[in-house]
Amino acid sequence: MKKFCLFLGVMILSQLSAVENNPVQKVKKWIDEEKLDLENQFHTFVTLATVNEQNHPTTRLVELISFNEMGGLFFTHGKSGKVAHLEKNPNAAMNLWLSSTHRQITMEGKVLPISRQEAEMYWKRMPRNMQLTFLVSNHKGKIDSLDPLRAEKRKLDKEIDGEIPLPDVFVGFRLVPEKITFFDEIHFGDFADKEIAYRDDESWIMQRLQP
Repeated sequence: MKKFCLFLGVMILSQLSAVENNPVQKVKKWIDEEKLDLENQFHTFVTLATVNEQNHPTTRLVELISFNEMGGLFFTHGKSGKVAHLEKNPNAAMNLWLSSTHRQITMEGKVLPISRQEAEMYWKRMPRNMQLTFLVSNHKGKIDSLDPLRAEKRKLDKEIDGEIPLPDVFVGFRLVPEKITFFDEIHFGDFADKEIAYRDDESWIMQRLQP
């Protein structure tokens, strides 16, 4: 029995070590722990930073749909400013603040578009009300109020019977991180525990640095 408990303990420690040394798994673990701490009331929004035509940085909150070995997935409107930025300069960064667990994650890398087939899969999961909102805005031109957009949305809702087909302007991207920085135990007046992961070909190099 003692041998079995020792073996089980070694396995658990090995699994924990594997997570700590794999930045992708560590990101997922931290997000899961934040959701658990907030009783699953946490929505994963990240600050996305892109570079505009004048080489100035701009930021915008986007929802991080998923994060795995392929990168961080998000969706946006094809006519939005950030898409125009990414078409000219695919370098981008994401910042995720986990307020309940006092942690922060930053990711830097290149953004790649996803396929239309994958975009359609996520489009079908989107609530109809959000689909209609997405369709109405073209991200161009000045407006005096939101009333015309709301009227157009009600009109579309009546005109489109049944499933709304995937529009060309619904586009998805993945930020493929080349560098991930973890800040743990962030408390006022104390040092945060800072770790940086660099991608080296197909593997990662983890380093603990001064905050």
